[in-house]
Amino acid sequence: MTAFPIHTLVHIGAGCGGQLPYYQELNPARLILIEPLPGLARDLRQATASIPNSEVWEFAVSSHTATKSELTEYNLTQVSSLHNATGLLTLYPGLKALQQHQVTTLSPQELMERLQLNPEQSHQLILEANGEEQEIINTLLDHDQLSLFQHIQIIMPEQALYQSRHNPDEMRKKLEKHCFELLEVDNNDPDFPLWKLVLNPVKVMLKTTQTELQKTRQTIEQLTKERTARDTTRQEHETLLTQTVEKDKQLKLQLAASEKLTQEQQQQLDTLKKNIQTEKITREKFQQQCDNLAIEQESLQHQLKQLANDYYELKARDTEQLQHLSRLNQEIIVETQEKEKIKQQLRIEINTKEQAQQECCAIGKERDALLQDKNQLIKEQSALKEKEKLLIELQKKHATLQHDHQKAKYENQQTQLRQKQLEKELLKAEAQIELIKDLMTNGRTI
Repeated sequence: MTAFPIHTLVHIGAGCGGQLPYYQELNPARLILIEPLPGLARDLRQATASIPNSEVWEFAVSSHTATKSELTEYNLTQVSSLHNATGLLTLYPGLKALQQHQVTTLSPQELMERLQLNPEQSHQLILEANGEEQEIINTLLDHDQLSLFQHIQIIMPEQALYQSRHNPDEMRKKLEKHCFELLEVDNNDPDFPLWKLVLNPVKVMLKTTQTELQKTRQTIEQLTKERTARDTTRQEHETLLTQTVEKDKQLKLQLAASEKLTQEQQQQLDTLKKNIQTEKITREKFQQQCDNLAIEQESLQHQLKQLANDYYELKARDTEQLQHLSRLNQEIIVETQEKEKIKQQLRIEINTKEQAQQECCAIGKERDALLQDKNQLIKEQSALKEKEKLLIELQKKHATLQHDHQKAKYENQQTQLRQKQLEKELLKAEAQIELIKDLMTNGRTI
């Protein structure tokens, strides 16, 4: 008996219903029997007519995409298959193909869609697909659908009996990788060993926890990288801010020096203006003297010539001073333009400084958010440690339950398995008798 009641029992290749006592012992809430051979499916419907919640589905399950397939019916009906016999001919020398049937075929995915199994309930799969077992199991594993069955029984011969994929070691390793444990191998019929597997919920929970832990670690690594990048960006912004402050100080010093230079140049300009005004006054006085000397020209001819020479020299100096004044005016204009440029640069630097300060504030907020994420991750790690402790306790309980389950199940199924062995031996004897009759008939003819 199983540790938990079976809700849905699915038997692929149910035959003529030889395991009906086993079904009734499990008492599943839903019984699905799948048999593609028309005659066996008809007998199966009659045998299960009195069993409530039982259904007989007449189709084959195959990983091939065809909706119709050729099913070969042999004189030993329970070995009929979608695949050509190979090792089976050695096992049963008198085996003969009686006829070919066109049967409906569903893929394992289509079967699971039709079953609509509730993952919260316990289900069992019995697989006797005669050469198609490994392909069905691989397809269900690849699509993460086999884990819906907590209990699995598979007929798995040691040698390939059909022209199909057959590698028991590979399939056992793959099932173990997906948390299925091989409880026992029933060799009551040594030609057709029966694997009995159970889904280990502790391993499933551990695998899920490990996956979540790996995702959490990847998230932590990603957050650490992002925090490192943000710290680097923050340091760059702080360096830029420091450089901006230094440039601001230098520009202020340059601006103060420029203003001081401008004031000095303004003072020089005022002095020059005063000198020019003085020169103008002096020239006016000189002109008056010239007028007076003109009256006295005849008597003061020599003095007039000397004064004329002084006048020309004064005029030359005046011209030079005017040119110097013009140059000073141009320099003042250039200095004023440079002063405006420096002011504009200062305004730009101040705006840059304000933007950098705003970015620093935003980085501070991001750092606070990262600290909160880190605290949350620490809490999640603590929760994961608690889960690991719980897993250890569950493993101990599972080992005890598994031992009790194997013992009880073995004792309750011995009678049914002996009956099945006798039926198979009877079928073998009938096949050998048929072979002897054929040999005798052929001998008489000769």
